[in-house]
Amino acid sequence: MSNVAIIGIGGIGRVHASIFHSLGANVVGVLSSTEDNANEAVRELVDKYDISVRPYWNLDRILDLPLDAVSICSPPAQHYEHIIAGFNRGLFVFCEKPLFWSYDGFEETKKKLYRLRSHPNRRLFLNISNTLFIDTIRSRAPRPADVETFTFRFNTRGANRGTDILIDLLPHGISLLQRFFGYRSVSAVDSTVLSHSATVKFKYGDCSVKFEFDENKQGQKEFYFEIEGNQYKRIQKGSRNSYRVFIHDISNDDLIELDDPFRTYISAFLNYCNGYSETRSDNFGEAEINLSLMNTLLEQCHLPGASIGLDP
Repeated sequence: MSNVAIIGIGGIGRVHASIFHSLGANVVGVLSSTEDNANEAVRELVDKYDISVRPYWNLDRILDLPLDAVSICSPPAQHYEHIIAGFNRGLFVFCEKPLFWSYDGFEETKKKLYRLRSHPNRRLFLNISNTLFIDTIRSRAPRPADVETFTFRFNTRGANRGTDILIDLLPHGISLLQRFFGYRSVSAVDSTVLSHSATVKFKYGDCSVKFEFDENKQGQKEFYFEIEGNQYKRIQKGSRNSYRVFIHDISNDDLIELDDPFRTYISAFLNYCNGYSETRSDNFGEAEINLSLMNTLLEQCHLPGASIGLDP
């Protein structure tokens, strides 16, 4: 059994706590920015999920616990600090997307990526669980070499606005592209960013890609992607213990059930922690490409942000 601390205990952090607990991990503490927020989160975890944990509002104190792993759900601007702190303590790290984000510019961001990549205690998973939808439909879709158009539409009830919508949701779209096509170059980027929505069009190798994002608390949630005219939509039913997830192959009117991708990915992380060996790689390579592509897109959109590239 792994002892896990949740760093950042907003909505997604509480989901992390619930899934880690349900998979047999021992969630021993949660960190928030203030004492009041930490105590409130602990009360909800007890009432809603029957998880008894201790509240913390100081990073060093929670990392002093007897931990095996941390799950990072803090704001993206704090991810780098929290990942490094976890590595420095020799902990396994599970991190929400994006890997990190800052407005420090090209050189500083590249230095941060290098420090993470070369850290002697690097054992990291990035949450790219949505790639399991690509795995599920891969045999139904055309060959990647034959695909000329790819569309991804993601509407959430998030509270981000303007460019922050891209920082929040681009990693989801990029992870689908990575999984389906592998790494390709980005060119011909064009974007439209409004208060509640953002659209990015670009070429991914020879494929024309369109990402459409919307964050509206009163809006309709949607997770939809289209590969060369083949349409797929995520369908969610129930909640908590009754939660079920499907991919609707719209073109063939076929509904395919799959295991909860989020739970599946956290389970894979725990298996990595429990069966760790120095010869078994983490998924930092995928995380690095995801962040690199995100920064390239934002730079070519001429939006605020850093630009980084992968070293040869």
